[in-house]
Amino acid sequence: MNRGTSHAATGRPGWWLGTSILVCAAGALATVREPVRVPVDAVRVEMTAHRADWQAAYRLRNGSGPAREVATGREVHVPLGAVVSLTMLSGEYIATFDAPALGLRDFAAPGLPGRFEFLASAVGRYEVRADEMCGLPHPDQFVGLVVVETPDAYRAWVRARLKREL
Repeated sequence: MNRGTSHAATGRPGWWLGTSILVCAAGALATVREPVRVPVDAVRVEMTAHRADWQAAYRLRNGSGPAREVATGREVHVPLGAVVSLTMLSGEYIATFDAPALGLRDFAAPGLPGRFEFLASAVGRYEVRADEMCGLPHPDQFVGLVVVETPDAYRAWVRARLKREL
């Protein structure tokens, strides 16, 4: 056996390459599998108006890593008993957010965000409607839902959304 010949010299990758690949893969999996903190006592949602629609997004902490954005479309899910903070943004026009059954109504305009808080006090599905302030037609003026659910159902919903994004 010639001790002066390395695996690299013979054209075969060395054991270090295989080990490096395994270590990198394990690190990547650990990062992906690090649990995302899903708080149920306070929830922050950002609603952005796009044309005749609202798009919701949550920012959740991934352990010690950066916050992850969870986009949810036209549904805002919140856990029962949580203090919910909604921030509304619109870069195009005046847009309203109106959930009459929850007593919520506000608007956002370019450069003028809307903000409100409410306590999610009753389980249910509540319609979000829009008004004519933006000037665009809204079929039946229905633009989304606020869904108040049990904390366990809320966590499961958020985790299902996160899995879809991976």
